[in-house]
Amino acid sequence: MPGKHTLALRDHWSFDGDDDTAVEHLADLVGRAVPRLLHLLDRENLLAYVRDPSTRPQEIRIQPRENAVTLLLAGQGPSDELERRLVALEAADPADPLAAFIRARATARRTGPASRR
Repeated sequence: MPGKHTLALRDHWSFDGDDDTAVEHLADLVGRAVPRLLHLLDRENLLAYVRDPSTRPQEIRIQPRENAVTLLLAGQGPSDELERRLVALEAADPADPLAAFIRARATARRTGPASRR
């Protein structure tokens, strides 16, 4: 969208559907984005993307980045790295419910139907 933008609207845009050039540009952008989004559906790829320091913080909805990594690790089930991260998270703020939520998620991943096969 042309013109000056507030910070809140910086990542938003619009276009005129009757503008063929704009429609072609949108189709090109979506066409380039879809393979990357499909790549990120794989848990390992998403974890690597979130860990990557070159990934802009604005692209990671859970902040700080370390909390996002910890949550993604929980999806894989218990691990030494996850436990170290949870201990650090609990030490930083024992009242923060995030650590308890992540522990429950990791436990459910370990005891869920897929782990009983």
